[in-house]
Amino acid sequence: MRVNMLRYTIARESPSDVFAPEAGGTYQLGDFDCIADPVTLIAKPRGNYTSEYEARLALEPHLQSWSAKAELVDRIPMSFHFVGSELADRRPQPGGGEASELGIFDVVQCPRSESVTLIRVIGDLPAPDPHWHGESPLARDLRLRARELADNSSLPAVANAMYDGIKAKYGGPGRAAASLGVSTGLLEQVSKLSAGAKDRKPTNSIALSDQQRAWLLQAMRALARRVAEVEAGIASLPTLTQADIRQ
Repeated sequence: MRVNMLRYTIARESPSDVFAPEAGGTYQLGDFDCIADPVTLIAKPRGNYTSEYEARLALEPHLQSWSAKAELVDRIPMSFHFVGSELADRRPQPGGGEASELGIFDVVQCPRSESVTLIRVIGDLPAPDPHWHGESPLARDLRLRARELADNSSLPAVANAMYDGIKAKYGGPGRAAASLGVSTGLLEQVSKLSAGAKDRKPTNSIALSDQQRAWLLQAMRALARRVAEVEAGIASLPTLTQADIRQ
């Protein structure tokens, strides 16, 4: 039997993110014509796939690439979860509600408490990049670890684990800098600031200032993106230097 459609739900990985009702559109992912609203993606294959497994094997690397690019480049963490394959040819209706433009934060106040929650209403889905080919195990590990960087108490340890992963594949600062298109100075500074996490003796550990923590946070996010871009085959990347890291 020919697979006519695959259906996925779109999950927001950040609890403070909400896609606007009008978010979505049409996209081409490899051999699939896709249509999405804020909660659902439907993919229709152009080729002849005789099993659900075969169709998913062809599509899901593109969805993984889309998720990686959305989180690392657009700063919108999202993921796709398979629901099923169907013969129907129908787009689900998006949910109702009002929304603001991309990047605007709405203030939502709970009626039974004094707490205020900031909600980021995202005006559209981040677009996939057709030049972003897959996500390697290292790139995925760095992307998921980068989510933990915002925890101030574990920042040096997470940064050190991320840098160890980069060194294991690309070598020390000199070799890694050449392979990744980053400056040696940037990697040496990351190594210096994260090194204290290896030493459990408080007398020998490095006490980072708020400015150093802010720099290390942004540097590790930038390195996670750079590794993902290099391993996804993105061409003509500019050299990433210490001056490019904004606190």
